[in-house]
Amino acid sequence: MKIRKYCLLLLIGLSGFYSFSHEKTPCYLQIQSEEGTVNVSFKYPVDRGGRPTVYLDFPGDWKLVSENNAIIGETGIKDLVFDTEFTDGLIGIRRTGLSDSKLVLTLIENGKSSTFLIDSKQTSFQLENLKGSRALIFKDFTLLGVEHILLGIDHLLFVLALLFLVRGKDLIGAITAFTIAHSITLVISTLHIVAIPPTVVEALIAFSIVLLAVEVFRPEEQHQSKNYVAMAFFFGLLHGFGFAGVLAKLGLPEDNLLIALFSFNIGVELGQLLFVGLVLMIMPLMIRRISKDLFVKVCSYVIGSIGAYWFLDRTIGAWML
Repeated sequence: MKIRKYCLLLLIGLSGFYSFSHEKTPCYLQIQSEEGTVNVSFKYPVDRGGRPTVYLDFPGDWKLVSENNAIIGETGIKDLVFDTEFTDGLIGIRRTGLSDSKLVLTLIENGKSSTFLIDSKQTSFQLENLKGSRALIFKDFTLLGVEHILLGIDHLLFVLALLFLVRGKDLIGAITAFTIAHSITLVISTLHIVAIPPTVVEALIAFSIVLLAVEVFRPEEQHQSKNYVAMAFFFGLLHGFGFAGVLAKLGLPEDNLLIALFSFNIGVELGQLLFVGLVLMIMPLMIRRISKDLFVKVCSYVIGSIGAYWFLDRTIGAWML
């Protein structure tokens, strides 16, 4: 009865956090000026009914020529063409109660591209007042990487299960292997060297969580015969494709692609280290209240249950597309 109580509480808490994390999906806005016209591409999260959670209000003197809308998965895409000379203007941002999204903005004028990160608290921005630099891109995409990993509960659950399996030098080796591996596939996928369908990647990431949770649940004496560093590296390659999928939805500044990619990866690593540090601090406090064996079993049961649900949900979703 006691273990069921702990499992239920953890499932409720993690489910709520998972829902919240999807509301944080950033938006991507590209504005390009070309010989008297302005082309706008806007990617934004949608709710379960396919309705936008973020709306943009463009300057009143921009004359709309054409508009195309599409929805792919949880992302809406709006392509607009305006008859105007792009020099300045105030763009308003309206968010529904479901959204707390940042806005990644890329401006292209006279062949020059600049990228900015508009904070989720801003309700408008003035185009002529924006200032971009490589340092700003580095800072913005680093913060975006930190935010993504801390809200990416599937990746965090995998790391948490890894913390239960290995300790000491082996833990350092496993985390390092996982980091190197997902950094490799993040780069090669973002640069379009290797591509795997996002639906397949997401389903396999969920399956990796289930496998690791099963390993945690096994008797501890069986852990000695497994090479978890190699396992962490293998699954890290898979998780890197997941990170790349996030960047694919956002889009990256072409003129500063490597800076944005490198800083996003740095942010992911910083967020991951922060999570590992917090777990290592909190775990001893939790073990004081309940036995270590019970704590680990409850967590592995919850991690495996969530992973199994995601695997079935994502697999069915992939077949339905």
